[in-house]
Amino acid sequence: GLNRVWWDLRHQGLREPLLLTNPPDAPWVSTPAEGRPLIAWGTPAGEPLVVPGTYTVKLSVNGTAAGSQPLQVLADPHTLGTQQSMEAQEKFLLQMQEEVNQVVDMINHLEGTRKQLDVLTKVLAEDPKAAPVLKAIKGVEEKAVAVEGKLFDIHLTGFREDSFRHPDQLYEQLSDLASKLNGSGADMGPTDQQMEARKLLGDDLSTAAKTIQEMASKDIAALNATLKSSGFSMAIH
Repeated sequence: GLNRVWWDLRHQGLREPLLLTNPPDAPWVSTPAEGRPLIAWGTPAGEPLVVPGTYTVKLSVNGTAAGSQPLQVLADPHTLGTQQSMEAQEKFLLQMQEEVNQVVDMINHLEGTRKQLDVLTKVLAEDPKAAPVLKAIKGVEEKAVAVEGKLFDIHLTGFREDSFRHPDQLYEQLSDLASKLNGSGADMGPTDQQMEARKLLGDDLSTAAKTIQEMASKDIAALNATLKSSGFSMAIH
């Protein structure tokens, strides 16, 4: 029979955050071992569309190349944009996608750290010699929650209505900015205001990354040292 391969004309590579812990004020939330998705208003509207041009479709079967052929992507005849404005929009959105992915990686990293801290707390809860360790764990947990709270609204429980109860944070702000242009940019490219907003959010992203690095090199390193000096072989990664 005839086999068809479908392409949605979009770039690939948008990653998603996976939450391993409950919101601080909602212990009743069900968080499976494999994690729960971050559901927020204005999350990314898919990967950016490719611009009109000639592409190559390559087919592989079980890892073996099985042929290729050119594919011409045409512009919407009703578009108000030009090739230049569409390329500017694509470039802008790919930059934003990379920044969203960086935030996602930070969220997933912190969620992994907080999950380890939670498990460690339960393991050591009844050990009388673990008091200094438990105190250090609590301090690191508080810092991790504070940092994570700058990356996304940690009060989200899975209902989109939650997005209207607390301020949006970096993940939601970047996602919303990208979605507005990706979903209804009309091929006109980013405005000066959108470019300025992305720059400001990029500065916030750099600050968050630096804070997480410092937490790993100082707070978590100190916690691991306390674990070792207290006679415990485990460590937080």
